[in-house]
This record gives sequence, structure tokens and C-alpha cells, in this order.
Amino acid sequence: VRELGLPNDDLTAPGRNLRYGCTILADYLAGEGGDLTRALARYNGSLGQTRYPSKVIGFWQDFWYVKP
Repeated sequence: VRELGLPNDDLTAPGRNLRYGCTILADYLAGEGGDLTRALARYNGSLGQTRYPSKVIGFWQDFWYVKP
């Protein structure tokens, strides 16, 4: 909250929490040169490991990704 928002931001509010998470992930994605696996690992605190990023990308591909 100190870096991204207002001191009274309620991070238990789903919309606010999602906004923060998206902002943080976008920053990590830019910092990792567009490498989604590394950005997700950094977001999860597991940089250098691929278990969490692989799960997230797998769920995204299985349930949300729409192929052009």
C-alpha cells in the first residue's frame, strides 16, 4: 500500500486487491523483459523455480486463453 496506493486502501476488497496484484505483476513483467514465467515466479517469491508459473500458465491456457 505504501508504494502503490493510499494508506486507507482495503486490500480485503476483491476489486482493490485484484488491481494491486495486476499492477505488481505488470511491473514484474516489464522488469523481466516480458518473460511471463520469470514475472510469475517473482510475483510468487519463487524466482528461479518454475512450479508456480507453470501451474498459472497451465490454468490460463486450459480455462481462459482463447486461441485466435
